[in-house]
Amino acid sequence: VLLQCMSFLEPDFISMDVLTVLHDLPSAVVANKEEDDEDVHALLDRLLHLSLVSVVEGIEQQGQGTGVRMHRLVQQRVQSFMMQTPSNTHVYDSNNMQASSQQLQRQVLQALDSIMPSIEEWSPDAYQKASRVQAHLRKMVMSDCMTSDVTASNFDEHLLAVSSCHDKLGSYLSDSLFSDQAALYHYQRGLTLRQALFSGDHPHIAHSINHIATTYHDLGRYEEALFMHQQVLQMQQRLFFDDHPDVANSLNNAALTYNELGLHKEALSMLQRALQMQQRLFSGDHRDVSSSINRIALTYNQLGRCEEALSMHQHALEMRQRLFPGNHPSVATSLNNIAATYYRLGCNKEALSMGQQALQMLQRLFSGDHPTVASSLNNIGLTYNQLGRYKEALSMHKQALDMRRHLFSSDHPSIGISLNNFTATIMREIRTVGFL
Repeated sequence: VLLQCMSFLEPDFISMDVLTVLHDLPSAVVANKEEDDEDVHALLDRLLHLSLVSVVEGIEQQGQGTGVRMHRLVQQRVQSFMMQTPSNTHVYDSNNMQASSQQLQRQVLQALDSIMPSIEEWSPDAYQKASRVQAHLRKMVMSDCMTSDVTASNFDEHLLAVSSCHDKLGSYLSDSLFSDQAALYHYQRGLTLRQALFSGDHPHIAHSINHIATTYHDLGRYEEALFMHQQVLQMQQRLFFDDHPDVANSLNNAALTYNELGLHKEALSMLQRALQMQQRLFSGDHRDVSSSINRIALTYNQLGRCEEALSMHQHALEMRQRLFPGNHPSVATSLNNIAATYYRLGCNKEALSMGQQALQMLQRLFSGDHPTVASSLNNIGLTYNQLGRYKEALSMHKQALDMRRHLFSSDHPSIGISLNNFTATIMREIRTVGFL
């Protein structure tokens, strides 16, 4: 049965945590009680002895560890066997219960869903676990049988599980692989499935629309993002009559898009409403409150109210340092934002000090290329320029440009920004030495 479960997965790397959850599927669907009682390692030893699988090492940087590769010919043969087995006879049988290959496939999907984390908040363990599961989940949710031929007794439950998988894949693709277009596909599929389950206003539908709106924002499609954020906000206000975290979150999200559209006064009004609601909902330090304070500070900067922005950024930093001791992306973000505000105020030495603290923290948090690290390098480069330290500025802009070229397609706006900054720094250095 484990071999049959593995036949639904991407065969090149199947991690031990995936194998363990498949081995632990409910005993009611396991055909062979002897196999059910057998330790997963002992079972793998038998498969290795028969040359049906081989041991492989995953990508160390992604925390994948040791796993197995299922030989593709073996996978094809197992799939062929299951397709030839009529659905009205057993593929596996226990306690006179019969189940089809499709039912087993759905059991596997639910098992993967149970161990696939949702990348909502930063956590190295969550990223690593998601990297071990996501390829299998992507393959499975693309299968036609995931949304067809589901018996009436489990139709709703199954479609909810599939929509959950699409959401988790969307968040992984967006936050870990920085592939917003691919994430958008999964969020849209999740919304379609939820709309088949729920009519009218429903928290699950609002949740899906919010994901799509946020992804439109990340793709720079601000008008579409604003329309959908407003749609979510109106739905949530009908669903939740009093203060509610989801309403505050929607106010925040709509405000971010207003800022991108240059409507900073409208953004500030919505952010202040969100903060007031969160302060009624949460006492003391809270991550949502710190995020709202941070966003208000960013909007003050956009409005040229830099002294007020600096005060708010420092307030957000202090709260985040209490909430997240040690290295944390939110703390690094606040350090970067304070650096940017000092830069606007012309306090370049203070800006450089805070920017360097942020960069060092980000480099401890993220190995290899990362968009936030690239942004931090870029900002420090701008500060070096203001200080007349052009060689150091050039080095920072070159690192940012190289990193962004590794991360993004050639037409990404961030690459254009880095190219402009790199070129401008070269011209400044040339003027300084007197060639122009």
